[in-house]
Amino acid sequence: MEAQLNRPATLKATPTIKMAYDDANGWLCVTWIGEHTKESVLPATKEIEAALRRENCRKILNLNSDFILSWQEAPAWAIRSWFPRLFIIGCTTFAWVLSKEFKSGPIITEVFQSRTPFLQALVFNDPETATDWLREN
Repeated sequence: MEAQLNRPATLKATPTIKMAYDDANGWLCVTWIGEHTKESVLPATKEIEAALRRENCRKILNLNSDFILSWQEAPAWAIRSWFPRLFIIGCTTFAWVLSKEFKSGPIITEVFQSRTPFLQALVFNDPETATDWLREN
């Protein structure tokens, strides 16, 4: 009998967002695809919160490699409103992998470090570094 690989369990798959729970690593992997606005981001974050509760998960790998954001206030909103909610749910660690198109990575990183004392949140340029960091934290 062949050993089965531990693959993340898909929780949601649409043309604009994919969510999977990676049981082997203990994190929720969220992949944002295409263009997003405030109207698409807000309901998606509610679904992410629900998945965290269901899976009793404490970590998020937030992949934005194929992400186009037309809601420029999203990072500030996430830090001000979403991250405190994630922390209340039990999330402790958040790895945000930036889109290559997103030019304000250093600004977001600085804001994350100064404004998220309750939630470990860092910005990364590639998923490999982000997953290494998540494994260590």
